[in-house]
Amino acid sequence: MKKAKVHQLKLETEDISVIGISSGFADYRLAWELNQKLNFKLFLSDETFTTNEARKPELTHFRLYHFFDEEENRAYYLLRNKQASKVAVQELSQMDFFLITTPLNKASIEELMKNIREINGVAAVFNLSDTASPHFEQISL
Repeated sequence: MKKAKVHQLKLETEDISVIGISSGFADYRLAWELNQKLNFKLFLSDETFTTNEARKPELTHFRLYHFFDEEENRAYYLLRNKQASKVAVQELSQMDFFLITTPLNKASIEELMKNIREINGVAAVFNLSDTASPHFEQISL
């Protein structure tokens, strides 16, 4: 069996934009839907989002989907919050997914959220940029 490659990601900037998404889709299906709707090219990354539960030494790895938009010089990450009965960001456990990117202005975030809301199967979309940033210190944008 092939050993999984583990990367420890470090945040290069503290300013990020985070959009919370509630959807019953599997992570690969939401990535596909976002690719179709937003003209992204999200793919399953070799990198993982790593966290550990309080008082437990074991690490939990969460899959990341990644897309780098060369025209805008912007990276996007899609993270499923709940995986294998574990939660990546316990304080935001009601969210199913997070779309994380470098800072966007208010108009760009609203436009992105509007487009995501139009996807059938997405129940709700939230701007979490002000509250979620400290939880994603591992993601290198």
